[in-house]
Amino acid sequence: MKQIDRPKFAGLLKLLAETYNNGKEPSMPLSELYFRVLEKYEIGQIETAVLKILESRVYNGFPKPAEIIEQIEGSVDDKTVIAWATVSHAILHTGAYRSVDFEDRTINAVIDSMGGWIELCSTPENEMVWKQKEFERLYKAFYGRRYEDLPASLPGIYEIENSKKGYESLPPVRIGAKVKPKQLTAPKKQLTAHEGKTKE
Repeated sequence: MKQIDRPKFAGLLKLLAETYNNGKEPSMPLSELYFRVLEKYEIGQIETAVLKILESRVYNGFPKPAEIIEQIEGSVDDKTVIAWATVSHAILHTGAYRSVDFEDRTINAVIDSMGGWIELCSTPENEMVWKQKEFERLYKAFYGRRYEDLPASLPGIYEIENSKKGYESLPPVRIGAKVKPKQLTAPKKQLTAHEGKTKE
């Protein structure tokens, strides 16, 4: 949000107060705190989130900022389902040869803790359901950590083999909602490790 959005934001807080708090609006310091917590979102996103709360919330008490954020971003359970769907797609369409970097950096941390990208891609199909359960459990545990504490990327076969020989490798494949689908697909021709290198 921008400073110009303050009047509209105040109106949304007033609407929530009238619905859930007997018309008693939050104090100025509390309103300012709400603004600071939520200012990274667009006012349109906040308005949509407030409308969703009005549609579904049945108990009294002024909604916390976390409730508004959950309506914008989805719950951790929602994110976990989306994260595993993203990983499953990447296993099928990118594979173990290329290094990967997920836009959702929590995914990087979870896969790293599970033994790495190559190991996950090598999981037999009949065991993948157990990997999924492990992934979902760890994702909820890692969720919310600072990005600087999470792995930047996950090395694939090309990168590991080329590093042993002193070669540089192709950059990791970026995978996420903002990445174009064609970037998720591995080349049709499977390269050997040395063919996947770049010159120093």
